[in-house]
Amino acid sequence: MTESTEIRSTVGHSVVHRRLACAIQNVAADLTVLSGKPAIEPPTRTTVRDLSIAHRVLREQAAAIGVPPNWIESASDAGRLGRRTTGEPALPAAHGVPRSMLLAQLRHQVEVLYTLPALAVIRRDRGQVEHRDADRLSEHVRLQWLRVAMTATAIDATGAETRGWWDIDPTAWQPRLTAVADRLDLEGGRSWRAVTQPAVVREARCRVAAMRLVGISLDASQPHQLPPAPHLLEASAENAWQTRDEVERPAGELIGAAIDATGITATDLDHAEGGAHDLPPRRCRWPLPQNSTCDHNSLRKEPSS
Repeated sequence: MTESTEIRSTVGHSVVHRRLACAIQNVAADLTVLSGKPAIEPPTRTTVRDLSIAHRVLREQAAAIGVPPNWIESASDAGRLGRRTTGEPALPAAHGVPRSMLLAQLRHQVEVLYTLPALAVIRRDRGQVEHRDADRLSEHVRLQWLRVAMTATAIDATGAETRGWWDIDPTAWQPRLTAVADRLDLEGGRSWRAVTQPAVVREARCRVAAMRLVGISLDASQPHQLPPAPHLLEASAENAWQTRDEVERPAGELIGAAIDATGITATDLDHAEGGAHDLPPRRCRWPLPQNSTCDHNSLRKEPSS
């Protein structure tokens, strides 16, 4: 049995949990040492900032895969005292973590994963996306995909637990697309900036690097532990957004909407049928929607793990 398989299938507090506790302790220790030095030189300030982010990310990810909370605190406390560890950290008797809590956290991250491409297609359709922001968002989608897949693998999520999570049918996209569009209307660009800032993407990279560092691998992942590939999520969100009227409204309503868009009223039609006068010139009450096309060349394949 390979180490990655053993890590994935082991029930309880695996070697990954202990490695994460060790990493938390050592990062906290390094942060303590550096924080005590004069913050005059820019490299020192930058390193302290990066270590602070790493410490927070490690704690969050440890909680997400079921590392006992008292282990997380014990490791942090030892690090704050400046004690590093090169082997097995001294840890107290483990406190259990409810499975429901792990699944709830993972489900939330799945929602984030699906929201990111929804944001992208709506902003692009409205002509509000700059090239560099689009690149950051695309990278964020791939990093979030890795976060979800690696966490699902680390907690050994079952098929029953993830059933229905990976749906990419256009009908399944509609509630999310509507919610995201409403939020964008309400908040302006705040939601978009929150997921495309360089610092946010940098933190996502740090999180994935930390999981790889402690030995979480997708080599032995089961199919039900892997979301649809990032490029499939992006393409399906695009398709659902462009075909939303066909999904949301019956054909009769669409025909009625098309007639309304011409500006011709029922009274006009009555007059025309009675021969009173010719139909009025076509006039639109609002601009007809312009369907944007999906540049599938920009959708790259999922990252190799």
